[in-house]
Amino acid sequence: RFGAGADLFDNSGLWNGAGAVHDFGGGQDQFINHVAGRFIAAGNANVAEVTRLGNLERVVNRGLISLADGGADDVLIVGGDISFAAGSVLAVDINGAANTDLLSASGTVELNGVTLQVTDLGARPVLGQRYTIVDAGALAGEFSLTDSHLTNFLALSAFYTDKTAGLELVQR
Repeated sequence: RFGAGADLFDNSGLWNGAGAVHDFGGGQDQFINHVAGRFIAAGNANVAEVTRLGNLERVVNRGLISLADGGADDVLIVGGDISFAAGSVLAVDINGAANTDLLSASGTVELNGVTLQVTDLGARPVLGQRYTIVDAGALAGEFSLTDSHLTNFLALSAFYTDKTAGLELVQR
């Protein structure tokens, strides 16, 4: 637990915070995940993990935030805003049963061209199926997708609303 003042947590290495509650205390707190930083928010494919960054006003991601652990349904909850720099990565799992990992933020999520790295877990996909990956108080920007083509006939396409972002299974 952090103190009552304005705390800054810099990560340039590996922070495995999977499945835990991280309380940043009072004040205007900020977590910066630098280019070399890897924040692991899920690590056990057999458990739907919930990782909470509580009392945290701002997250800036320039590195990797990963929910990809081989099992969909993990959740990262951010108690404020989160901004992704261009070139940063958000890694998630999805499966054909409409299960997906989720980033949930009470504030604004700024995607800014973050690379969305998707691990398809191979369940039978359904054309038109939507996977909500981001749920926020407000949303700005768009993803950059890596390898959106699943087969010669199916691909993932990004969709956006004013508070959500995700993927839809479409015909190529």
